[in-house]
Amino acid sequence: MLTSEIDVAILQKVGPQIENMHSSYKIYNNSTYNRLGTAMLVKDGIPFNNVKYHPSGRIISGDIYEIIIINCYAYSGSNQRKHRYYLFASKVSPYLSGVDDNLILRGYFNSVLQKENKTPDLISVRP
Repeated sequence: MLTSEIDVAILQKVGPQIENMHSSYKIYNNSTYNRLGTAMLVKDGIPFNNVKYHPSGRIISGDIYEIIIINCYAYSGSNQRKHRYYLFASKVSPYLSGVDDNLILRGYFNSVLQKENKTPDLISVRP
């Protein structure tokens, strides 16, 4: 990314070590010490305003030139389905409040739409 023309990078599964990255980007990191979270890298000189960090580390938002960007990282696994629903129904929805236009909603949603898209289960082979 150091030599690319990318203005904004929207990242998930990010740890606090991203703070050590040296580049021409301002780092907005919403990860916690022992958990992965979300981050956005915004090229120096581009205004990123109204930045909001959810305490879980799973949501970060802000706006660039009146375009609202929301980045979320949903819980994974079928046993976390209720947590995923709760994340979107209760946690992401306040970030959408009052938004009429100019929205980018990006993230790692951990949702499988069709069975063939699912990662195969590990098969143990006996010798």
